[in-house]
Amino acid sequence: MSMEPKKTVLIVEDEKNIVDIVRFNLQREGYATLEAYDGEAGLALAREKKPDLILLDVMMPKMMGFDVCRALRGEGDNVPVIILTAREEEEDKILGLEIGADDYITKPFSMRELLARVKAKEDAANPALALENVMRGQETDVEVSAVDTGKADEFDASLDAAGEAPVIRMVNSMMIEALKTKASDIHFEAMEKTSRLRYRIDGALRKMDSPPKRLQGAIISRIKIMSKIKISEKRIPQDGRIQVNVGGRDLDLRVSTVPTNHGESIVMRILDKSNLSLGLPQLGKAAGQQLRRIGIAFR
Repeated sequence: MSMEPKKTVLIVEDEKNIVDIVRFNLQREGYATLEAYDGEAGLALAREKKPDLILLDVMMPKMMGFDVCRALRGEGDNVPVIILTAREEEEDKILGLEIGADDYITKPFSMRELLARVKAKEDAANPALALENVMRGQETDVEVSAVDTGKADEFDASLDAAGEAPVIRMVNSMMIEALKTKASDIHFEAMEKTSRLRYRIDGALRKMDSPPKRLQGAIISRIKIMSKIKISEKRIPQDGRIQVNVGGRDLDLRVSTVPTNHGESIVMRILDKSNLSLGLPQLGKAAGQQLRRIGIAFR
């Protein structure tokens, strides 16, 4: 039986202790790794080895991380790039995403967070199989329906032509991370100068890393295509639906758009049909005993 080849992650970071920790954890998760300790060496390795993902520090000798990412995108290389930096300024984050980075993690970060981001980008890198590994540890078949394939392909081509292929991965990653965190809703909201991404987890809205404002229209259009909502209509609320099958479990994403003063906002509600029928085992022993008492009382 042939083994699936390991995904290769290129770590471009000038602090050796960080490289050692990240390498150890990635290899423990089954990834192959490459390392470079300055920007020029990292760019050369990326060109030669063609890694599946790059973890890229910003402040480095010889060549800044932003310049490495800009050079790769200028050559048409769309390898997923996650920026690692201690710089917390919003402008730096926006700049990184605008030049083509796919994600942005601020130091210090936990390895759990980093691994979750790496796995999400791995899943999202192939749009046709974007949800394949949502249920980690299980051999599952994933099928996305309710998508007009012709229109979706046409829109994907327009994104590629505009140099904005990361939008496709961004939307896929948005859905994947929501399912992994067991979120019930995804809120993508238009603000005056920014966009805001929030997940509803255990009833509370939690703010996530948000895409830059300039990508807001492309992200909204991508979601509209997937849910068969009219792209050109932006003045009235619209509703749509995306159906996903994960390992025999039917998931529905109910999509609603709302026009605002700053552009359209979208809410996606995630419904797992397998959770709709609850028996006594799912309700728990105490709840089951209470229901039995009620049943006896009404006899």
